[in-house]
Order: sequence, then structure tokens, then C-alpha cells
Amino acid sequence: MRLFKKKPKPVPFDVDLLLPGDAILYLPTSFFGYGIAIKTFTWRSHVEVYIGDKLSIASRDGVGVGEYKLRETDIGTVLRPTQEMNFKEGLRYFDSVEGEKYDMRAIMCFLMLARSGEGKRQICSEFATNFYRKCGLTPFHEEWPADRTPPSYFLASPNFKVIWKKGEYF
Repeated sequence: MRLFKKKPKPVPFDVDLLLPGDAILYLPTSFFGYGIAIKTFTWRSHVEVYIGDKLSIASRDGVGVGEYKLRETDIGTVLRPTQEMNFKEGLRYFDSVEGEKYDMRAIMCFLMLARSGEGKRQICSEFATNFYRKCGLTPFHEEWPADRTPPSYFLASPNFKVIWKKGEYF
């Protein structure tokens, strides 16, 4: 009799499983990414929203809010919304904030080095939270500030289900 179960081999990531509206959580790849992962007790430090055709929308580190070619490496978890959402309203919101800069000061909030972020700038999880809220989906309590939301909170939201994950969390 075996005392420990053998872990199943991880299933490789397949882009074809993605649907528009899926949240893609990434593993850390930078100093700040590792800081966020450690501070939030998960190996997830970035979130993007898939829009189809191998494209995602997000606020990327050092760049800001935009439409990007899907990064297929370092994906940690893919989450699918469990509620109906108005994707067109979310894309209208995206159009209204596209081009906003990345909010490095908000990252400092996670690391306890600053008290607040800057206006007219967003971090990835702030953008994703605002996007889903505009779609009519409530990822977290409506009074929870989007700029205080780390990517890992999406893992705990009852309004998303895991459809793919790489490895375990902390």
C-alpha cells in the first residue's frame, strides 16, 4: 500500500481552451512579480483578460492598458467567469482607458512602500476588476477598491472557475 499518492502529470496549456472573457493568471517573472507572489501567498502575480484571436487586454508592467498578443508562457491559471456578462460593455470600458500608463506606485502599495496609487494609471488586477465590473460581473464585493486587488484574489472569487492550472499554489 502506498502512503503517498503519485501526483498526476500536469496537462500542457492549450490556447484552444480559451474563450473570450477568460482571466489568465501568470506566474512571476520579475522582481516586482515575485514580491506580489510572496506577499499574496500564491505563485500568481499578473492577470489579463482574453478577448479572442490570441489577443488579451491588460495593464502590462511598465507599459499600461492595451491590447496585446497573448503571452503563452508562464501561464499559471486560467479562470472562466461563471456568470453571464455583457462583454461589449467591458470592451467599451477598455476603449475608454486604453493607453493609460501602468501604476508602479500602486505596486509599491502591495509591498507596503506607498499608501496609494496614482490617478489615471492602472495595475493589471485593477484593470481586470474594473473590466469585469463593467461587464456586469462582480468578481469581489462591489465596495472593495479595484486598486487594492491583487491578481490572486481572482482565484478566490466564487464567480470564476478554474479551467486550467499549472502546479500548486504556495
